[in-house]
Amino acid sequence: MILTGIIDTAFDEDRKEIVSWLKEINLWTGVSNSEKEYLKKKSLTKEDKIAASWRTEAVNVLFWSLGMVDILNEPIEECNLTKAHEGTKGKYGSLNNFIGQSEIRSTEEILDQTDLIYRILWAIRDARLNNRPYPNGYNPSIVYERHYALNWITCYQEDWDDITTDT
Repeated sequence: MILTGIIDTAFDEDRKEIVSWLKEINLWTGVSNSEKEYLKKKSLTKEDKIAASWRTEAVNVLFWSLGMVDILNEPIEECNLTKAHEGTKGKYGSLNNFIGQSEIRSTEEILDQTDLIYRILWAIRDARLNNRPYPNGYNPSIVYERHYALNWITCYQEDWDDITTDT
């Protein structure tokens, strides 16, 4: 839910309202240091907004892991922004409702996706290092966000800001 608020600011949602909402649903303490810095910035640059909007791909994975998104398509085309976080504030209202409507996928499903995205990321990095086109039309930005989210889910034992996507 925190990331959906961050993403909303990329599309001009008022950051003060997002901070108030996160405090209201008792999630402010879970907001990472870099997210707090972002939300408290005097003004956002175009680059800030682009980086925040890319988090939609991470949210898509997180929502998939909670059973709120049916499938993860090939990491070629960006996910539907509305589908990945459609009205989270209005749809779930409270953190308890959000948790209550979640159904965590099996460890096997999550680890299968983690393994797949790791292999795809390796293939992309290998292609980049050897000046070859990316295999299967994979979008490296989507792959990065998915890898980031899956590493966080699979207990890299790090805060969100400290996750790595090494291969």
